[in-house]
Amino acid sequence: MAMPVKNKTNNPNGRPKGTKNKLRVTDFFNGEERDRLVEQAKLLTINAEGNPDKEMVKFLWEQLFGKSTQRTELSGAEGEVLKIVFDNALKGE
Repeated sequence: MAMPVKNKTNNPNGRPKGTKNKLRVTDFFNGEERDRLVEQAKLLTINAEGNPDKEMVKFLWEQLFGKSTQRTELSGAEGEVLKIVFDNALKGE
């Protein structure tokens, strides 16, 4: 067995683009099985009062289909381009 070399990676090309870190539940089911699983998940989301449990819905959705992409868009007044100005006034002199 070769000894590890300091500051040298065993995977020089890194992880391929588009690969997932974590498997999802749906990776183990075909289309029909997934549809049945979604129906069962819907039944699990109804609480004792007969209302949907929002936390359970969110959890099951993320387990079945993964988390949704979250984006933040910044813009100026009325959608204009946001102008960033760097000020050196606080620069230590």
